[in-house]
Parts: sequence; structure tokens; C-alpha cells
Amino acid sequence: VVNNAGYALSCVFESATPPNRRIPFRIVTPDRSEPEPVIETFFRILALPLERFNLASLLSLLECQAIRSRFKLETADREWVSNWFCEAGARWGIDADQKQELGLPALDDFTWSHAAARLILGYALPEDQHQLFEGVAPLDAVEGTGAAILGRFLEFVSTLIAVLAPIDEPGTMPQWRDRLCAILETMFAGPDAEACTIVEQSLAIMAHEAGRADCTALLDLRTATEALRERL
Repeated sequence: VVNNAGYALSCVFESATPPNRRIPFRIVTPDRSEPEPVIETFFRILALPLERFNLASLLSLLECQAIRSRFKLETADREWVSNWFCEAGARWGIDADQKQELGLPALDDFTWSHAAARLILGYALPEDQHQLFEGVAPLDAVEGTGAAILGRFLEFVSTLIAVLAPIDEPGTMPQWRDRLCAILETMFAGPDAEACTIVEQSLAIMAHEAGRADCTALLDLRTATEALRERL
């Protein structure tokens, strides 16, 4: 109830004119004994670009029920995809292009795209044709219904990469509100995703305050993330 009322109270008490009629206020709520799993997972998503999409960090997102619900993955599926991608050599990085952007040689080795290509070829090609295909060694690890699990997991990874693409660029607070709300709407679903409302309301207030102050300062990802953490 308090979270739902926050934005309304801000509009009532902080938007009166003339300014000397505005009433300062602050909402104090008891500290949560444990962080909301969805909110903590959301911040782990925002940390992925800084962590170069490493294997452990990305797979840890599947511990969140709201993400599994969104992509129709089961709890046990995490172990399957972990084993497959470890065997396929995934360690960090999206692809060769991302490595090049980081000033490293443009090699696909140990990236998500290379590991995915190995698994897809291993499943699609007959066993007697498992030689190098355009420089990629097929890996025969996925069988039977595992193909459906792999497909849903690859949808999760590709959606995650796409929705995170805009956050590499600095932006104003209203721009960060739009970007971060898009992540919440795209990556979480089901009853457990209700906690996303808390984040959305905080972002709305932050963007409203920036607009009232005519603040057009450009924030990078780290600054925007820290500001949101403080607000929550």
C-alpha cells in the first residue's frame, strides 16, 4: 500500500504552485528482512554488461521464478543448460563483436554465440557428419526433448541481450526510466513479477523529479543503478 501511495503523495505535496506552498515529506517504511528476489535479480541483470556476460552470472538469473515463468523454463532446466554450455565452452562474452568492442581479438571462442552454434549443429547434423562446419565443431550433447529446453533458453539469452543493448549509452533520468521499465516488462512474468511495480514506481518518481528540476544530466549505467538502489 505504501509503495502504491508514494507516487500519488509526491504529486500532491511536491507539485503545488507557487513553490512556497509545497510541503516536504518523506515516507518511512520498515526495513525488509530479506530483499525481494525479483528486485535483486533485476539488479543482477543490470550488472551483466559490467561482468561481460559471464557464464555463472547469466545462469544465476534462472534461479528467479518470474524469469523462468516468462520463458517457460523449469527449475531442473537450469542444470541441463549449465552442463550443455559448460561442455560447449561458454565462459564469457556475447560474440566476437563484443570482444572487439572491449579491445580484444575478435574471436568467437568461449562466447555464448560459439557455444550455442556448437550445440545447435550437434543436434541438427547426423552423427556421422560431426566434422567442422564453417569452423565450428558440432557438440552432440542435446537429445530428444532437450531441444525444446535449449530453444527456450536461447530465446531467454537473445531477449536479454536485445533488451540490455540500449543501456550501454548514457541517458537522462526519463530515458533510464524507459529503458529499465522495458527490462522489467520483457524479462519477468507471473505472480512473482508483482514486485516489479515497486521498481517502476520508484523510476517514475525519479523521472518526475528530474523533469521538475529541469535536470538533463546524462547518467551512465553505474550511476543510474546506484541512484535506483538508494531510492528502493
